[in-house]
Amino acid sequence: MTILVTGATGTVGRHVVDQLVNKGEKIRAVSRNPAKANLPKRVEVVEGDLTVPESLQAPFQGITALYLILSSDNAASPLQTNPKVIELAGKARVKRVTVLMDYEGNPIEQVLKDSGMEWTLLKPVEFMANVLADWLESIRSEGVVREPFGDVLSARVHEADIAAVAVETLIKDGHHGKSYFLTGPQV
Repeated sequence: MTILVTGATGTVGRHVVDQLVNKGEKIRAVSRNPAKANLPKRVEVVEGDLTVPESLQAPFQGITALYLILSSDNAASPLQTNPKVIELAGKARVKRVTVLMDYEGNPIEQVLKDSGMEWTLLKPVEFMANVLADWLESIRSEGVVREPFGDVLSARVHEADIAAVAVETLIKDGHHGKSYFLTGPQV
């Protein structure tokens, strides 16, 4: 079984790749710039771009499972994955897709549900890395955490934990048709 990881150099995708490598899985990773991907040697790195679905036709060949991201980890350049990606994956006979979704959902969700492939949706509440970036300056300069909605409870989750759930849904049965809302251990 070969698993294709999109967003393989990103905040969660890097953890997905590392955890799959540690489990001995065969991995193909998509990168817009394979020369700069800096992934483990065991990983087959191929060029592709989620904003250009046709660039994924070759990477989809021969894979059985897909880890798909729908948005960029760079807030300045949001990525809206084209639903055609799901169509191309289906044509390539991908069997299983795990999608890192927006918490509120995405139009691609229905396309995936109608595709005939096994699917699992992961919907994390807040990424810990985003919070750390927001807090970093005030912690360094003032020794305090500044939060605009300090009275609102949340359950932040570390990206490695999100990846651990993704890996399980990619390599183990029993997750088809499920949406998992991922949170940290407590609010």
